[in-house]
Amino acid sequence: MLAGVLSWVIALCCSLLFVTAGLQKLADLPRHRELLADYRVLPARWLTPVARVLPWLELAVGVAWLAAPMHAIAAAASAALLTIYALAMGINLRRGRHHISCGCGGVSAGGTTLISSRLVWRNLLLACLALWAGQISVLSGWTWLHGLTVLVASLSITLLYGTAQQLFANGEAIRQWRVRRA
Repeated sequence: MLAGVLSWVIALCCSLLFVTAGLQKLADLPRHRELLADYRVLPARWLTPVARVLPWLELAVGVAWLAAPMHAIAAAASAALLTIYALAMGINLRRGRHHISCGCGGVSAGGTTLISSRLVWRNLLLACLALWAGQISVLSGWTWLHGLTVLVASLSITLLYGTAQQLFANGEAIRQWRVRRA
């Protein structure tokens, strides 16, 4: 039963992550296209179509996590997207391009979170968690207490995740301020 609860906690967190990401991209498609262009991993002619399709794909993945029969598909799609994002960041870090935005909605001194190896590892960890959660979607024998546990745990993790993101962004802003001041 614990595996089922953990699986649903991950499912709800992944759902929120992808729905939020998709909505943020849809809210400013021109900026999203610019962020994609900054990565320099796509041919120029693909930038606009990918920028238009990606938010809808993220929304679809986020919604798919809400239906138990779709967990395996949502997990595979989540893992694929997160791995692609990690790969794109890793390629740019290898090129020495540490100054570009991850495009993941974080806030720092420049208005975005810059790519880092921490983000690459975060995405790979999230991909692994998604794949694990996609294998388990047990609902039989659940009580209202299981549902409440999933809801409270998901909200708690979401708040902790947001707090950690903000702390990392603040750390980056302080680091940039110190560099400019020195």
